[in-house]
Amino acid sequence: MTKDEVDKNIRERLRAGGSVKFVEGAFGDMPACGGYVEDEGDWGMRFYGCSKILRGTTEPRVIDSVALTKRAILSFLHFFPFLMLFPKRLTHWIAEVYRADLATKEPKEFSRPFRELIRVGSLLVSGLKNRDDALCVVKCAAMCLMDVAYRLRVQDVLGVLCEDALWDNPRREVLRLLKLGRKREHDNNRMQKKWDFMYRLASIVLWFPSVKRFAKRSLQELDRDEVRIDADDWYFCLKRESYDFRGMSLGERLVEKERIDKENEFVALNL
Repeated sequence: MTKDEVDKNIRERLRAGGSVKFVEGAFGDMPACGGYVEDEGDWGMRFYGCSKILRGTTEPRVIDSVALTKRAILSFLHFFPFLMLFPKRLTHWIAEVYRADLATKEPKEFSRPFRELIRVGSLLVSGLKNRDDALCVVKCAAMCLMDVAYRLRVQDVLGVLCEDALWDNPRREVLRLLKLGRKREHDNNRMQKKWDFMYRLASIVLWFPSVKRFAKRSLQELDRDEVRIDADDWYFCLKRESYDFRGMSLGERLVEKERIDKENEFVALNL
């Protein structure tokens, strides 16, 4: 397919009375990474000129809707060791604040890893007396993955999780993954500070036996095939300059994208 053919298909759809949604940053965080949506559903979005499926969303409306949640969660985590003194009260308060917001989210906005985290969270809190509140808190934490930039980073580090190391020393393995994520961020990137904070927090709270057991079981229960970066996810990692996915530089990934585009006859609209 050529650019002219893609352009013709879009114009024919518009002439027939249809609409075509444009998504800024669909293919990455670099300039000219937008795309026109050809089809979408609970499974994700497919764009004109490319058959790869983007799961989740990059739409500012959705990302902005969870921005307050992410900031609140990060603020709570700063005081996490002290908040553990009142876990049930804290869980109920968070659940009451965000329950209504969670009800407004559409299934198509939930990525595959998001749904897997919810599944694992549901399993782990099923035996708690306040399981409804606890599950709501799990969903709030997982909402961070509605932002593609966050989700792909989490998938990247979980993809190199070593189960043997997790069995041997959960704290050491979690800290290794966080250190790896920090290393793959580019300098002067705001995400570096978030990796640093999560590393410092994990290094403290993972001394608590209950937290260590929860983290270990969570990672053990995860279906690795559901959270790792697959072929479609990988394509949407190739034009992201702020993070070295799979340890590959931007230059190496752009070469990979060119190869994939050529093999599959994808059309880069560069919008």
